[in-house]
Amino acid sequence: MRLDAEKLDTLRRWGHGLETDERDEIRSAGRAILLLIEEIERLHIDLWHARAGDVAILEPEPEPEPEPADVD
Repeated sequence: MRLDAEKLDTLRRWGHGLETDERDEIRSAGRAILLLIEEIERLHIDLWHARAGDVAILEPEPEPEPEPADVD
């Protein structure tokens, strides 16, 4: 199952509801859900930009090969 907009909205409502609980652990779980949703949305934006060609996908530059030492 993929997370579509409707499922993200449901999770967002759960997260907000949990944030209002009197127990610290439950409030923390609600905040964690909301933080994960924010990250998912940022990743969707990054992916959209990458597919549109607006963001170059960077690969690590290869390390330059060391120059051979002079053998005398």
